[in-house]
Amino acid sequence: MLFQTLNQGGFCSPVCNESLGSSELDLAERKAKRAYYQANKEAVAAQRKAYREVNKEAVAAGQKAYREANKEALAASNRAYREVNKEAVAAQKKAYYQANKEGVAARSKAYYQANKEAGTTYRKAYYQANKEGVAACIKTWRKANPHVVSALVAKRRCSKLQRTPAWAKGDPRIKEIYRQAKLWGMHVDHVIPLQGKLVSGLHCWENLQLMHGSENSSKGNHFEPLAN
Repeated sequence: MLFQTLNQGGFCSPVCNESLGSSELDLAERKAKRAYYQANKEAVAAQRKAYREVNKEAVAAGQKAYREANKEALAASNRAYREVNKEAVAAQKKAYYQANKEGVAARSKAYYQANKEAGTTYRKAYYQANKEGVAACIKTWRKANPHVVSALVAKRRCSKLQRTPAWAKGDPRIKEIYRQAKLWGMHVDHVIPLQGKLVSGLHCWENLQLMHGSENSSKGNHFEPLAN
């Protein structure tokens, strides 16, 4: 087909075709295809779109098989692209999030609900394996966002004051548990969070417990009430 097209266009004779090497023929074929595509972009795009519509399952299966067979190469290619185009990738992600906030939030919530235990286990393991890196990352973030840190601290202080009942103020047991936490390098956690989503607890001795930092970070403001 290519030979016939080239000959009809006056590019080469049959004798010339026989004298061409395979690499030269490949190059000529690629050039001819590129030229055809440039001259027929819209028609080619429409043809491809129609093919995908008619062969959705076959196309999806082919793409899946290709990804499975080329995982490492694709991962390396994606990493290289992201490194070279950091700003463009970040801008694209930000634009997508702004245009799809509700959908992103819904998917994140559904994923979290379906993978609570696995997520908690992963976060604990990651923290244990990367304590110094996590601490450095948090420290860097705090330095870069002092206004956010101040707002969070003020919010928690206010919440703690509002959630401290009159009968718990001045309770020496509260000071003691904080003293123990500092002594043993642990965190003081509110069993029922002060700012929980389902229910908010009180800042009192009965609602306090000692907890390792990784466990406290994983727990966050989550509280699962016991089922009846």
